[in-house]
Amino acid sequence: MNPPRYRVIIEGADGRDVEMHRFSFLKFGYSLNRGTTAELTLALKPASDNEVDKLDNLSTATLNSWIRIYRWEDRNDEATERLVWYGKLVDPSYSLNGESGQITLRYHDLATLLGRRLVPRDYSVTSATDASQILWNLINNSQLIQESGGTVVGDLGIVQGAAPTSKDRQPEKDLQNRSILDVMTAFSEYEDGIDWEITPTPRNQSTGIFNTYYAGAGEEYHKGQAVTIPLTYYVDAEHTMKYNNVKTVQVDEIGSEYANDILALGATIEEEQIYSQSENETQQLVYGLFQDVISETSVSEQATIDDKADEEVGARSKIPFNIKLSMLPLEAPRFGNFDVGDIFTFNFKFFDFRKFTREYRLYRFTVTVDDNEVETIDLELNNL
Repeated sequence: MNPPRYRVIIEGADGRDVEMHRFSFLKFGYSLNRGTTAELTLALKPASDNEVDKLDNLSTATLNSWIRIYRWEDRNDEATERLVWYGKLVDPSYSLNGESGQITLRYHDLATLLGRRLVPRDYSVTSATDASQILWNLINNSQLIQESGGTVVGDLGIVQGAAPTSKDRQPEKDLQNRSILDVMTAFSEYEDGIDWEITPTPRNQSTGIFNTYYAGAGEEYHKGQAVTIPLTYYVDAEHTMKYNNVKTVQVDEIGSEYANDILALGATIEEEQIYSQSENETQQLVYGLFQDVISETSVSEQATIDDKADEEVGARSKIPFNIKLSMLPLEAPRFGNFDVGDIFTFNFKFFDFRKFTREYRLYRFTVTVDDNEVETIDLELNNL
C-alpha cells in the first residue's frame, strides 16, 4: 500500500488560502472529551522557491488565521483526500540566524477555543434538563454574543449535530463563571456522563459539528466501538515479531493512583458541605483499603456529587494502566479506521517477563509528519 500524503492550507485574515507543499514538521492530534492543538514548522532558507515566502502578515495573523490539514490515504490518489484537523492560529514564533531559521505556527481546535468562553455570571439551570442540551445551549449562546455596536463577535461556526437523549441534570448556578470547555469536560466525567466531539475527527471531515454520545444508564462508555484488528507487541525466543503492528511501547501500571473508597466534597450550602462517599468492597478484599478525597466545590447538586463519586471509584478501583505506543508505519489499523473512545485489544509479551491480552480504550492519539512526509502515529490507551 502506498504511504499517505499531507496537504496544509493556511487561511489568511483576508480570506485568502495559502497552500504549504513542504514543511519541516507537522503535528496534530485528538483527545477524548478534550481540546487539542496542532503545530506546523517551516524551514526558512535563502532560496527562490522558499516555502515561507508564501506567508505574510495576513496568513500568520495571530488569532485571525486558521489551518486546514488534509490527508491522502494513498499519496497517489487524490480521491482519498479528507480533512482531518482544523484550528485557529494562537502562537506563531520565529527562530532565526542570519538568513536562515524556522517559523513555528501553533493552533487550537474549536473545542480548545471554548476554554476562552465563560458561562455568564447570571446563568442558571433551574429545572431538570438533558445534559447534551445544556452543553449545546452554553456553546450556542456564546456564539450569539455581540459587541456594543451590534456586531456578532462570538461565532465560531459550531452547529449542533447528533444529540441522543441522555441523563437530565439540574446544576442551578453551579456552572457560572466557569469556562465552557471546563463544563463540557466535567459532564463527561460523571457517572452516566456523556461523551462529545467537535468535528473534524478521523471519521468525520465536516467542520464544526458538535456531537454528543450516550449509550444508556450504567454503560461503561458512550462514544466508541471495538476495533477488529488488535494491537500487538510480541517478543519471544521464537522471534514472532513479524506479527507486530506496534513499534515501541511504554506500559505504566499506576498503583499510586489506586483507590477503592472515594469521598467527594461538593459546595457548602448554609454552612454545611454536601458530600458523597462511594466504595468498592470487593476490591477492598483484594487489595486492602485505599481511600482518597476529591474536591468538586462548584457542585451544589447532591445527585451530581453522587455521580462524581461513583465515577471516580469505578475508574480508580481498577489498577490504572497507561499504555503509550507508536505504531509501525503502514500497518493496519490505518488512520481513519479508529477514533478516540474506541476499544482495542492489546496483545503484549516480552519474553517471560510479562504477558497479557486485555481490552483498553483509546483516550488520545497524535500524528507527526517529518520533512520526508513520514507519518508516525502514537496512541495512548487506558483502562475501560
